[in-house]
Amino acid sequence: LNRFTPDPSEFPFTLEQIQVLFYDDVFGTYNVGVGDAIDLVVYQDADGNPANGATLLATFHDTVKAVDGSTWSVYNLSSPVVVNGPGDVLIGVINRYVNDGVTLKSYPAGLDTSSSGGRSWIGWWSGSPPDPAVLPPDVYFDVISSILPGNWLVRGYGQTGAGGTPSPSPTAPSPTGTPPPSTGGPLHITLAWTDYPGTVPASKALVNDLDLEVIAPNGAHYYGNAGVYASGNSCLRDGKWDTCNNVEGVIIPGAPNGSYTVIVHAHNVPYGPQPFALVASGDYIREGTFIPADFVFLPMVKR
Repeated sequence: LNRFTPDPSEFPFTLEQIQVLFYDDVFGTYNVGVGDAIDLVVYQDADGNPANGATLLATFHDTVKAVDGSTWSVYNLSSPVVVNGPGDVLIGVINRYVNDGVTLKSYPAGLDTSSSGGRSWIGWWSGSPPDPAVLPPDVYFDVISSILPGNWLVRGYGQTGAGGTPSPSPTAPSPTGTPPPSTGGPLHITLAWTDYPGTVPASKALVNDLDLEVIAPNGAHYYGNAGVYASGNSCLRDGKWDTCNNVEGVIIPGAPNGSYTVIVHAHNVPYGPQPFALVASGDYIREGTFIPADFVFLPMVKR
């Protein structure tokens, strides 16, 4: 499991989606395959130490969707989980495809071994994990760095507030005037941050790598600086993410009218937290008139 700590002002927090990056090489070394049974578990913990127990909020029975090490298995929760806080949101994966005493051990998720954040935990029981999987396990439970350095590639996505239809803000003005057309002029959204100082002999100057993603009302996804580089350029990761610059922009020439979701992904932040700035310009731009109008993408740190 990974331990996330939203800001107290973001509670209640509604978890709507869980994403897990699984990995198995071409030789099947890690014994995980597409379609293997897993449990996704969500806990709440108030004292920052899941080793002395945590409250189980939900269990979702599902399967592994991809094992190529680059495609995230995305799980839209059939029943979003409301975490009232304060404290931590714990998101975990149990590899149910492993039968105690029969199946070879495996990794329940991909592991980023480049650093250790001290928030990734691993545990196992003397037999098959119980259902419900109450913490702590009866054999072993500790941060993954007690075995080897790394962070589980498990993350959650949701929104502040308890979900449902938000209430109008008592101070926010109601929209007035003539409704805007179905499309407007170009919409510009720019992300910028002051990066941590790099070293002179480094092959790449960028240290803390953030990524900009914009989702339009019609479901189209746009990525920061997409189209600036030719496919396969050394500045691109997976053909779409800019890995060289601390300024990323999205330009939508004929922007559809509606609500846009802007996500800042913390792809690699070895020296954090990383403050950043976002700015948007275009026709008929209007800030949200409801509370909550704010989305968070765990484990992003907002400033």
